Amino acid sequence: MDDIAQEVFIKAYQGLPQFRFDSSFYTWLYRITINRCRDEIRRKKVRRIFSLQALLDAGDPEALFGTTVHPAEPDVSHFI
Repeated sequence: MDDIAQEVFIKAYQGLPQFRFDSSFYTWLYRITINRCRDEIRRKKVRRIFSLQALLDAGDPEALFGTTVHPAEPDVSHFI
């Protein structure tokens, strides 16, 4: 979290020459912050997907779900 805040202020400082005063400084800084947070969320999703893929590739369902998987007849009694 502290890293993101620091990156936001670095981006804002570097972008000051491009600030056009079309909006308030708060709005401009807020958009930089939102965009950086979205980037971080996307990065974490991609990392999570690759981690899941590694578990799937390992072929060990117990490692994936933390429980033993037994093939069984599906319980359809609740559909009747």
